[in-house]
Amino acid sequence: MRAHIDLDRCQGYGNCVLEADVFDIDDSTGQAYVRVADIPAELADDVRRSESSCPAHAIRVED
Repeated sequence: MRAHIDLDRCQGYGNCVLEADVFDIDDSTGQAYVRVADIPAELADDVRRSESSCPAHAIRVED
């Protein structure tokens, strides 16, 4: 599983950071980024929650 952030859509709300250890906010841009290239199975539910909770719909998750 992999996650991608669309930086054209990301507004830096931070909802993704609250849900999963996979995401963080870049201090210089204020936008989210993916910290983990290959997401482990035990974080799959958290990552899906992050995807659905992003108000800007900037997260895309691929299995």
